[in-house]
Amino acid sequence: MSKKNDEKVDLGSILELLRAEYRKFKQELPVEHSEDSAAFQLVWGNYEGEETQRILLVAIPPGQWEITRLDRVEDLIFGLVGKLEIEDEEWPLFVHLSDGNQQIRYNLFIPETHEIDQIPSIELIKDYQKLKGDPTWGWSKTIYSRLMHGLDHFHEQVYQTVKDRVSNKNDIILEVSKILFLESFQVHHKDTPIYFEFEKETLNFHEVFHYEYVEKNGKLAVDQIKAAFEKLKSHEDYVVIDDEGTSHAIFDEQTHLLLSQPKNFYFLLELIQNLGEIKDNKGKLVKKQGTLGDMAADLLGRVFDVFLRANFESKGGLGVYLTPAPVKQAMLRIAFHDILEDPDSSHLLTAWAEDGVKPAFRFLDPTC
Repeated sequence: MSKKNDEKVDLGSILELLRAEYRKFKQELPVEHSEDSAAFQLVWGNYEGEETQRILLVAIPPGQWEITRLDRVEDLIFGLVGKLEIEDEEWPLFVHLSDGNQQIRYNLFIPETHEIDQIPSIELIKDYQKLKGDPTWGWSKTIYSRLMHGLDHFHEQVYQTVKDRVSNKNDIILEVSKILFLESFQVHHKDTPIYFEFEKETLNFHEVFHYEYVEKNGKLAVDQIKAAFEKLKSHEDYVVIDDEGTSHAIFDEQTHLLLSQPKNFYFLLELIQNLGEIKDNKGKLVKKQGTLGDMAADLLGRVFDVFLRANFESKGGLGVYLTPAPVKQAMLRIAFHDILEDPDSSHLLTAWAEDGVKPAFRFLDPTC
């Protein structure tokens, strides 16, 4: 038997061991996958006449434990389950991975993916918050996939075809962050007219910062959006006051919007603004035109994190490295563990849970 066939047999055996842990979850759906790096199976049950949330079982070969990293797991779920013809409420809420020796479990997406010690029993699993409880979840998953493909295409477009005023791939990411800042500003100030000056003319930001306006006005629209960025980058809503009372805007005075090609502006704005109507899980219209602000479970943050991680280059002497999400979460878990063990601090968390008063904790990544 070939090594490849051996691997398949081993994965099948690991998957059988995993499946044995969920005997009460009698429904199952084998998942076909083109790679030999893992084997998958969706399982769920029926309790008190209601179907439970899905659990995705994943068998991986020994020696490939890096597949179980939090960021890799989410990419795996979206890439795999997104290809299946299943309803929104049938997406897995939990994933259980094993290489035959080690095991790890995650609660997916709500409010963000995190490691758990045990997946709930069939009697308790129905009490977990359901994905279908968020009316924008199904729409958000569709938009997630669209944004990921679109941002990757935009990255290559600016770097290779519609070249612009950027010197490397990291510059493209910075430009995307500026456009996302402007779109976030627009979403959170949608009910308030935002005016700025351009060549002695007063313009409404909401009218100018739109893909259809760029398509119609080309270079003029680009210049106007750049002028808007200069005004809004220091808006009071986006200024942080440090402990010494000093103000810090997100972008300093030397930071400018560098993109200049109308085609690039149009592509990016159409990608993040033309999101279509939102329908709930029963097909009922929720909103005629969705925005990034409607995305569930911080999927926008997930989009940008994956896009950034996939394209950011640490080389070149900059000394810039991205802290993986699992490392950040592990650091916070350690910090909270120590806080809970400290009698002088643990009461703050209890008070937060009881009356909503946020404790005076600050988390700092000193190299961010």
